Amino acid sequence: MSPPDHKQQTALLVLFILRFVQLGAVVLTGFVAVYLAWWHYVLDEETPGGLVVLTFAMSCAFFESFVTSAHAISKRSIRPNYELLLRTTATTTILSAFGYHALRQVPYVRSWCEGNKWAPATGNVEKRNCPLVCVVIASGAVAVLFTGMIALFAGIGSAVERRQEHVTSEDLPTNYTDDEIAGYAVDEKIPSAL
Repeated sequence: MSPPDHKQQTALLVLFILRFVQLGAVVLTGFVAVYLAWWHYVLDEETPGGLVVLTFAMSCAFFESFVTSAHAISKRSIRPNYELLLRTTATTTILSAFGYHALRQVPYVRSWCEGNKWAPATGNVEKRNCPLVCVVIASGAVAVLFTGMIALFAGIGSAVERRQEHVTSEDLPTNYTDDEIAGYAVDEKIPSAL
């Protein structure tokens, strides 16, 4: 296996940074959503569906990142498997966006956590934990944004790989002075594809 070139190293570095920020946001969002759902349970209140959907979406995003990472490590590939990354991350992006939208539909989330209106200590769980709800809104938006950026990065990487794989003979140069580099002697006849 040849060492990675500069482009492959840069792609891995960009993917690592995106994945690192995504995982941090996913873990923070999932933790706060579970914490708020737990308080609903403790206070015998009905847990909003938005928190349940968001917790499920963040769990899927967390497991998706580890499954694709484990697959890449098991293959010991120099470059990421962009096809797998695109398929899994695009699905996770849609699920995370749906979970984030469901969170924004929870009563009092918008009214108490947008602007400068901090909630009193009475009321439901979201009102009492307004700073945490603001954290879950911000980290959820970052998680959705970075998951989408990873999906876009994987889509571009997949398109570039497909374009490189489908090089036809018409795309090759017609100057055959570099035949020795390709493994043929200059006076040797190059076998035709036909």
